[in-house]
Amino acid sequence: MQGRGIEAEQFLSAGTRVRLDLGKDLTVVTGPNGAGKTNLGACLDLARAVIARAAGDPAAERLSLYESAGYDGAASFWVALDLHLDQPRERRRVWAFVCAAYACSPRGEPADPWADEDDAQVREWLAEESLAPLWSGRLLVRYEAAAVRPWFAAWEFRHGDGTWHVVLEGDGSGQLRRGPADPLAPLAGAGSVKDWLLASKPQAEARLDFGVALEQMSQPVAFSVQSLPAGPGRVPASLRELAPGLSATAYTNRGFTFEYVLSSLLQRGVVLTDNRRLPLRRRFSYDEIWERPICATALTSPLSCTG
Repeated sequence: MQGRGIEAEQFLSAGTRVRLDLGKDLTVVTGPNGAGKTNLGACLDLARAVIARAAGDPAAERLSLYESAGYDGAASFWVALDLHLDQPRERRRVWAFVCAAYACSPRGEPADPWADEDDAQVREWLAEESLAPLWSGRLLVRYEAAAVRPWFAAWEFRHGDGTWHVVLEGDGSGQLRRGPADPLAPLAGAGSVKDWLLASKPQAEARLDFGVALEQMSQPVAFSVQSLPAGPGRVPASLRELAPGLSATAYTNRGFTFEYVLSSLLQRGVVLTDNRRLPLRRRFSYDEIWERPICATALTSPLSCTG
């Protein structure tokens, strides 16, 4: 995962909109106390915390701390991270998610609870490269204290001349929509991933193209992997690849949204550590003094050490 920018407004000490562009190489931020270095780390931590519950990230426990993070008591603020998924394993996780969402889409009656045929079909037809629009985007987090659901998060991305977004937190959570992320957008019914992708499939070709489907989108899509009904059968390969390590029972008891994908990738791609500096020790035991060299300084001589 590559960070390309951090932006915030009315967040902590940022009273106006601030932005830091990040290059491909190492970025080192320095400055005196109060310059805003810690705020940059808080932007990363907040983004993780808002979507952390989906993947079981402990960062979710810190979310309540940010409810009072508005500048000078502001009741609303926003933070955005510009990210690019540049690692093959990250792109593979996105592909496995879309395939699992397709395979686990409702099939009507009688339904195949394990969707083996659909899973094999989408894994053959959907090229990983067609998901390139999802690889680069903006993770946008908004807080509005007066709202019934104060936290809103979305993954906003571009394709061609258009903009789309996936709602991660807030009203319409789990939907893929056309247009910029908007927490006040009216709710609308959503179609299944399978029907949406098939509607744009060329009749004579065994091929699915995510980008073409975006351009032909006419309504929101339920961009999620539905929980499988309990019963005999096998867990689709795409679902096992998306969330490895779960038992068959666990797969039948939970669904997965795109929030799960981003949260799991952020958990590995963004590592934050606390200040690990320890205070100077003023007292030592008698044994410690004689077990290690003693360093002494003099006003007229350089530092010297004697055993």
